[in-house]
Amino acid sequence: MKQLYEKTVTTVFIVPTLNIDREDLYNNKLINGFIADVNKEDYYQEDVVFLLFKPNNMDVFRAFLEKEYEINSFIIEDYDYEAGYIVLVYQLNPELKKDIELIKQSKYSKVSDHFKSLFPLRLIDYSDPKRDTTMSIQHLVFDKDKRLLEFWESQLGGEDFAMDPNAELWNEFNLKNEILDIETIIENEKNNK
Repeated sequence: MKQLYEKTVTTVFIVPTLNIDREDLYNNKLINGFIADVNKEDYYQEDVVFLLFKPNNMDVFRAFLEKEYEINSFIIEDYDYEAGYIVLVYQLNPELKKDIELIKQSKYSKVSDHFKSLFPLRLIDYSDPKRDTTMSIQHLVFDKDKRLLEFWESQLGGEDFAMDPNAELWNEFNLKNEILDIETIIENEKNNK
């Protein structure tokens, strides 16, 4: 299945703090993480995250969901949307509140060392049949790694372009992109078939 959606900042920098096995997320077709759902106003002022899935195999998903309720103290509830979409709601770790606020302010390089330690330096690429590892994008961003800086400079302007050395190396947290709107998701899926 081709990727229809750009990963949200929530997916890249907040979802990994929820203690969910990355392979489970991949196998159950996590689409994205969001900080709100337009249809769930009762959560708007809480520190939660919404994970949107579209699993291919409901038996595998049910086993994953059952395991999450057994071992993950952060899971709050789950609910379904039409067209096979399922949302899991997780409470954010209150110990990470300051760091998550920095993420929401797009101050990725300012997060604490403790927050950084929650992200592995290298990740298994589950889409690769060989299961090679790649450098964690989060650490490249947190540390303003020179390789990532050079990549962005080449993408944005070529040889003569230099980014501000104080610039963060990831997209800004845009609230509009971080709120789940299932109608938009379904419409986007229909338009990309």
